[in-house]
Amino acid sequence: MPNPALSQKEQDLIVATVSFANLKFIDSNRQVEDLFGLQAGRIDEDSTLYRDETQPMLRRWLAQVAGGNCGRAQVSLQVAQLMPRTIAAVPVYEAGHLSYDFELPCVDAACILAVALILDESRGLTGRLQQCTLSWCGKFGVDFDGHARPRPRKYCSANHRMLANYEQSPERMRQWRKAA
Repeated sequence: MPNPALSQKEQDLIVATVSFANLKFIDSNRQVEDLFGLQAGRIDEDSTLYRDETQPMLRRWLAQVAGGNCGRAQVSLQVAQLMPRTIAAVPVYEAGHLSYDFELPCVDAACILAVALILDESRGLTGRLQQCTLSWCGKFGVDFDGHARPRPRKYCSANHRMLANYEQSPERMRQWRKAA
């Protein structure tokens, strides 16, 4: 279900950004640019910028945002400083809702704008960003429909929820025995 506080383009941008953060391997720069619908060749194919700088920065930011208010405040400051002033935005008024159509110059700008959209409290996504808590997963997800569940999910899938339950079971048992 779409979030009424987001345009479809904004929601697509957030989905692309989370997908980029969740990529285990980056096969090519074109693969990343395709996620965002950018023209090919924004950076040289030999460059490791997306793999070595952009993706780790994005993962760190998303983990901090998902972690709570302290992390969100730190990321907000960084995003405000790095927000590119070259993003062209045109206001669009449609069906009683004002949004902005934007043209993104690069992957970095797309990631910064997506994180800013997640942090924008008026859009209701700040607390809807989650990171799978299974020890070896760590994938990110955004729950766009805040009405369906009172809290965002802790796991990216039912299978990971089950695996985490098995993983955490010995520790829960130790805690139970200590308390008894």
